[in-house]
Amino acid sequence: STRLLRNRVSAQQARERKKAYMSELEARVKDLERSNSELEERLSTLQNENQMLRQVIKLYFEADMCICIILNSDQLFIYTHLIDS
Repeated sequence: STRLLRNRVSAQQARERKKAYMSELEARVKDLERSNSELEERLSTLQNENQMLRQVIKLYFEADMCICIILNSDQLFIYTHLIDS
């Protein structure tokens, strides 16, 4: 009957919409996983840099040095001089 045919067509369309939606979700998951991986790598790099800079500051402080740190875009300049005692 016509009604049965319409139901089949409607069900098929619903399955196709669901399949397309699932494909979109899977693509989004992949994008988010890639983004998360990049952010974790960046975090690790920044944590290592932070640890190194803290160590540099500690060493100069222990040596009674005055530290002037200049960040210029992606370059780091550290100027030091002895503190007069």
